[in-house]
This record gives sequence, structure tokens and C-alpha cells, in this order.
Amino acid sequence: MNNPVIISIVEGQGDATAVPLLLRRILGEEFGRYDVKIKKPIIEHRGNLVKKDKLSRAVEMAARKIVACGTGCILILFDADKDCPGKLAPRILRMAKDARSDMNISVVIVKKEYEAWLVASMETLSENVVNGIIEHSKKAEEISDPKYFLKDSLGQYTPTVDQARLTAKIDIRIVRERCPSFDKLWRELESFCDRHYVNDTGRQE
Repeated sequence: MNNPVIISIVEGQGDATAVPLLLRRILGEEFGRYDVKIKKPIIEHRGNLVKKDKLSRAVEMAARKIVACGTGCILILFDADKDCPGKLAPRILRMAKDARSDMNISVVIVKKEYEAWLVASMETLSENVVNGIIEHSKKAEEISDPKYFLKDSLGQYTPTVDQARLTAKIDIRIVRERCPSFDKLWRELESFCDRHYVNDTGRQE
């Protein structure tokens, strides 16, 4: 049987480079699943991802790619911005399931911005981070503008240049402790492994 695949639907080029790296890190480092195929994400504007017709189009595109590969999961991951993740995620999942009820679909809405996950591990991003910044990083999802906070703390930050590079440096366990939305991603990936792998020998269902 073919190895399972994950196809993400994300909102920007920075996410498109960082999210696959993050998925590989969690799946490999924490679950020992280095054989999952992480495909190139589908990029859609954030405003379109909350519209049923636009989201359905992206889900259908992802579903066709998964069917071609054999088996897998669609992961919809984007920023909450000012929305409440707990209210937005179920609505997005319902719309996605309306489009392809036959697919395994996970939805993770990052509280505020993806950069909140980076801020949560500030002590691993730079040797020059002061204690005050680390204290803020412990409540990263409460920071009103994580992207600005990151840029101000590090001196520079451009998502298309730095997002993947910094994702490679975060301590994913620390981020999980500090960011409930990251824990949601972690649990979705754990469920993915439970669905597609019977035991630690790698034998698939």
C-alpha cells in the first residue's frame, strides 16, 4: 500500500514553505513517521478560505491529488486573525465536508497568526533574547500582533524569507505547551497516525 499523504491548504507563500517543514518535524520527531508524504500545499487567499465556494474548490483540488496518491488527509490551516478559532474551525470543517464528505479533513485555525507559534519559542530563535521577551513568549497567542513582535524582537522578519527558517529552529514541545492552537495541530497529526498506522512496525491499515 502507498504511504499516506497530507495535502495542506494554506493562505500564503510563507505558510506554503513553513507548514510542510513543520508537519515533517512533528510527524518525524514525535511520532517516528518519516514516511508520510507531505505534498506541496495549495495556496488560497485567507478571505477565500471562509467562503464556501472558494474553499470547496480548494478542497476538491486537494481531494483529487489524494485520490491519485492512494490515501491521506487534507489539512486546512490558516490564521484566525481577529476571529475566534473555536468558532471558525467547526464552520470551515462543515463547509469542507460538504464539498468532500469522503475525505479525511482536519482544520487548524492558528490563534492570531502563524507567527505566534514562532514567538512561543523565542528562546530557541536567538541567543540575544532578553528575559522580558521570553515572558511574553509564554503567552504568545495573547500578543495582538505576533508578526510585529517577532520583527521587533529579532530586528527583522519577512515571512517568505524567514518563516520556514525559524520554523526549523523552534522547540515544538515548548510551542505545544504554550499555544493551544499548536496543540490542536499536534492532536490532529496524532489522529492521522492512528488512522493510517496500526503499530510501530509501520504496517498500514
